[in-house]
Amino acid sequence: MSRLLSITSQRTFLRAAVVALAATAMEPETPGRSSLLEDCLISLTLEEMCHIVQVQGRAGYRHPATVLEQALDAIERTLYQPDSCQWSQYWQSVRETLKQPASQLELLQARLITPLRQEEMPERQRVEEGVEVPFEIMHLPELDALVAVPLKEPCYLHLERAQAQEHWVVSGDHYPLEIQVDDLTFVVSSAGEVLLQVQNFPKTLVRQVMEMLRVVAQTLYTDGKPHFRARVEESEAMEPSPPQGEGE
Repeated sequence: MSRLLSITSQRTFLRAAVVALAATAMEPETPGRSSLLEDCLISLTLEEMCHIVQVQGRAGYRHPATVLEQALDAIERTLYQPDSCQWSQYWQSVRETLKQPASQLELLQARLITPLRQEEMPERQRVEEGVEVPFEIMHLPELDALVAVPLKEPCYLHLERAQAQEHWVVSGDHYPLEIQVDDLTFVVSSAGEVLLQVQNFPKTLVRQVMEMLRVVAQTLYTDGKPHFRARVEESEAMEPSPPQGEGE
């Protein structure tokens, strides 16, 4: 059986944990404040803020609301309109705990967005033809890196297919994973992002390694369906059957 490694982000995991803990906290037999739920809410809010800064930084866009308020709004929608009286104590604690980190993320967001407004947007390449999972490749000048991001769910990492490639070395039992291709090291995160540092690379070389990143992402990303077997069966069905009686 092929080894398919499911990808999920810390944000997705924490969101599911908060929903589950919230359902327990709302039950009549468990009154009071849950310290575990509070810790998960703080961690989830921090992850949401980092995600917002990353997405808006890439797009060169800044929302009028603060990063913290945007994150809390996203979490409230996740909790399906919780009772304000029940949750007010948690939101107050989250705001107090994350006030300083939110301020630092606001400064980082400004540094990410300002260069993008002065320069051309990072080069983007959307890959949809001939792939099991569509993905996008972006050049992130603020990180001196190229990154491939899957655009569809479900998405898995087909490690055996990567290991079968000549001169490719896959290492790591846990995230982040590394794939060595000649002198290039591709780092794979738990969210399925494939990152390649291109610091000090000339522009012509960046374009060449972007193509290599495309090959690595196309090899790794799969939706888990037996595409190869289906193609073989389809080709066999299209072959004409030999005439009856031939060779008798």
